[in-house]
Amino acid sequence: MNNQIYLHNNRRICSFLGLLSVCLVFTSGKSFAEPTSLGAILDPPPSEQDKNSNQTIKAFFEHEKQEGIWNPAEPDSIVYLSSSNILLKAIQHNLPLRIAEKDSEKVKQAVLEAKAVFDPVFKIGLSKSETFTYERQKMGQVFLRKFIPKPTAGEPYLDVTVSPFVTTPQINRIGYLQQDPTTNPVSKNYPVHLKKEPGSYSTYTGSLSVSQQLPWGQQVSLSKVSTHKETYYDEKRKRSWDAPWAISVSANVLSPIPYGKNFGEWSSLNTDLKQAELQAKKVDWNLKATVNSILAQANLAYWNLVLNVESLVAIIRNQHELEIQLAHAKRMLAAGRITQYGHDQIATELAGAKVKVAQGKESFVAASTKLAAIIEDDERKVADSLILPAEYHSILGAKAAVDWKSAVDTALGRRPELQVKKLDVESSQNEHEFRKNQALPDIALSAGGSLAQKNSKYGYKSYGSALYNTFDPDSKSFNAGVTYTYPWKNRAALAAMARSNLAMDQSRMSEEMQRQMIRKEVNDALTALSSANARIDSAISYEKLTSQALEKGKKRWRIKADIRESELLIKSRNLLKARLARIAASIAYKQAETALLSAQGILAEKIVERTAVNDFDRHRLLVLSASGATPYFSKQSQRDNTVAAVE
Repeated sequence: MNNQIYLHNNRRICSFLGLLSVCLVFTSGKSFAEPTSLGAILDPPPSEQDKNSNQTIKAFFEHEKQEGIWNPAEPDSIVYLSSSNILLKAIQHNLPLRIAEKDSEKVKQAVLEAKAVFDPVFKIGLSKSETFTYERQKMGQVFLRKFIPKPTAGEPYLDVTVSPFVTTPQINRIGYLQQDPTTNPVSKNYPVHLKKEPGSYSTYTGSLSVSQQLPWGQQVSLSKVSTHKETYYDEKRKRSWDAPWAISVSANVLSPIPYGKNFGEWSSLNTDLKQAELQAKKVDWNLKATVNSILAQANLAYWNLVLNVESLVAIIRNQHELEIQLAHAKRMLAAGRITQYGHDQIATELAGAKVKVAQGKESFVAASTKLAAIIEDDERKVADSLILPAEYHSILGAKAAVDWKSAVDTALGRRPELQVKKLDVESSQNEHEFRKNQALPDIALSAGGSLAQKNSKYGYKSYGSALYNTFDPDSKSFNAGVTYTYPWKNRAALAAMARSNLAMDQSRMSEEMQRQMIRKEVNDALTALSSANARIDSAISYEKLTSQALEKGKKRWRIKADIRESELLIKSRNLLKARLARIAASIAYKQAETALLSAQGILAEKIVERTAVNDFDRHRLLVLSASGATPYFSKQSQRDNTVAAVE
């Protein structure tokens, strides 16, 4: 496959995944004879032990194929993967990790949604309204009376003052004529129409409002309404006042009282924002915990595969040694130097060795499939090829420097799960403070005012004139009020506050349980590390002694034939047992090392450091760390030192 380098900058945690991808260059599918160009630069050259072990396995499987004893259900190809390749594939193709990345994106959007509540809200409106007016008329008789055309003596009148500057005739007296009492009413019908429509009036309205929610519970709103309405002063609607514009502005404030419900830092909306930000931090730490867990699973499965490979190699080599001994026993039997019984003992031991090889092969295939299930997200690829670990001898014998005194302190400061528990405690405290706030008296103050122009008869000729005279209104209005809301006995709020207090106590106890579990995991890992280290030294010494004893026994058996075959086979079994014990102790040490780093929460950081096999890699890690690509996976002091080193 092609080498792939991933570096994501959209999130801090994904920057770490990018760093892993850069550090763990993927060279899946390359053999020792055909390294890729990038792999040739970055990957360490295979050691002689790597070559010998892999050659033994490869020759074994090729022999089985030639002999026709290969199971068709088993994979028919071999893929060489180093530890860094395994971890890279686990990061790239692990489904739980990809799901956790989606959670991080979701909570990021949730924080933005919570912050958006405090953004100003603008509202613009345009509208047109049509008003239709109708005359209300009645059909019926009209009674007319005749009037005397000339006034008589004593009739009342009203004198009107005339202007001396007007030369045309003027009205100077208004008189009132009495009815002729002798005149009878005359009935006459006048044709009139119901719902006579004089016309419609159009009103255009434009509005702009701004509302702002403040974090401590207050709400402020400002609005401006502009209207355009032509008003006519003649019945035929041919002449208007030509002053259609009017503007009104208003402001309103709604606020809970100080030290009351929904006022202050623990108002409902501000608390929602605090909780969303905490949730974002929790998701980041959960993602780190997922990465730590996945890397631990992959690394433990990798070393389990190495254990099965090394054990299979030791069993195969033991079989080869027994085959050589059996061939030599046949020659000695022909020469009369040993008995048939001695020959048969070696043949029986060889048959048992072949059974062990078959069992070792089965364990190796199972370990390969288990590892493939962790590093592949496509089930069809899991059993396609056997995974053969490569380039592991250089790190198998290496022992990490462990600070025994500060191991627990490191775990308590860096373990992702503990950080999540701490955030849970903080979240429960926030919830409790919010519930305490909700139990306070619910008293809200409101105030507002408006300045309004009128255009029912005469407004302003232009919009500019109306806007200029906004603060010279035709009417002013102000209002203020207070509202007190009291649920009977306030039982719901008090019960919620009590429940939040219990939840806060639970979160604190859960944090302490997590601390105890972390201490136990670290102590167990340290114990296993110490035990495995002691086992390695004993196993190496045991293997050396049994090897020497077997070599001396072979010489005596071949030259003098003064040692029985059963005694020789016992020495051979002891050597195989010693080799398997040394392999198991070495793998146990690496697995205990992985368990310790995982318990401390620094597995990813240490794995990245361990992949730096040359100066090019080390410089690359320094540059990436200095750029802040791994804020969650290195201490601040380490980042500062890294920056200084790069400079």
